[in-house]
Amino acid sequence: MDLATTNVRLIDLQEVTRITSLRKSALYELIKAGELRPAKLGRKTVFSEAEIHDWVRRRLAERIS
Repeated sequence: MDLATTNVRLIDLQEVTRITSLRKSALYELIKAGELRPAKLGRKTVFSEAEIHDWVRRRLAERIS
């Protein structure tokens, strides 16, 4: 992803829980396993909204195949 030409929307952990319907503890496990990649902005942990939606789409695709 070329960040210089892409409009990146960052979302917080609460928004990720809403999008994925997962609890914080499950998200922390996914982060630890390297499946989700947060970024730190000061004391705030944020995620790329596009990456979260891509992750959800991959999980749904795995279910179909």
